[in-house]
Amino acid sequence: ATDSVKRQKMETDSIDNELKQKETELHYLKKLLQKEEKQNQTLEALVKAKKREIKELKEKLDKSNEKLKQKKQEVAQLRDKLIESSNELQQKQKRMNSLEAER
Repeated sequence: ATDSVKRQKMETDSIDNELKQKETELHYLKKLLQKEEKQNQTLEALVKAKKREIKELKEKLDKSNEKLKQKKQEVAQLRDKLIESSNELQQKQKRMNSLEAER
């Protein structure tokens, strides 16, 4: 009977030890999970900030492209005026030359 009691006590102790180990493991895993969740939140916040930054940069780029487009149009208009003025000047020069040739 004593051997049976000893054996039962050993089995109980073994089960208790295993249970304590599992509880320690569970506690560790919970801590790890909390740490991971915190890191996740930090990364999500960083991603959100980067997305906002990208959106702002895209808006700036769009504005810059619009300004560039306007400047190109202005340059084209000025070039056309310059060509027109140059042509008028050539016409006047030809008229002056022909008037001088008649003299």
